[in-house]
Amino acid sequence: MSALFHWLSGGWAPFMLGTLPLEQLVDIFIIYGIGLAAMSGLLALLYVYALIRSESLHLDEEEHFTAASEIYASSIISTIGLLSVAWALFTAPAVAGWAGFSYALLGLIMPIYGFLREMRLFRRNPNGTGPGSGPVQALCGPSAAFRLAHLE
Repeated sequence: MSALFHWLSGGWAPFMLGTLPLEQLVDIFIIYGIGLAAMSGLLALLYVYALIRSESLHLDEEEHFTAASEIYASSIISTIGLLSVAWALFTAPAVAGWAGFSYALLGLIMPIYGFLREMRLFRRNPNGTGPGSGPVQALCGPSAAFRLAHLE
C-alpha cells in the first residue's frame, strides 16, 4: 500500500519497502502469486469434487448452483495470482513491481462476476420461490436494486 501512495504522491509519501532490493520484491510477488493461485485452485478443485459427488452428498439445486459458481470465482482469483506471477517473471525488473497492481483487477472483476451470478440466479427463480429467493437474498447482493424495482 505504501508503494501506491509513494507513486501517487510523486515520491512525497514514504515507501516503506525502500530498503528492499528490487530482486527480492519481485521474488515476493512471485511467491505470493503462486500461493494465491495454488490456494484458490485447490478450493476450485474441492468444489469440482463436490459436484462430482453431488448425488452421494445429496446436494440440492441451490447447493449445486453455489458449488458451480464457486468454481468460477476461485478460478478467477487463481488466474489473477498467475497474472501477477507472469508480470513479475516476464517483465524488466524496473517494472516488475507493478505485478502487485494486478490484484486490483479483483476489485473490478469480482463484483461484475457477483452481479452476473445473482442475475443468473434471479432468472432461474423470477417468481421468488426456490433457491436464492428468500428475504435475505431478495434484499442483498448486487442485483438488490433490480429486485426491489420489480417487487410490485
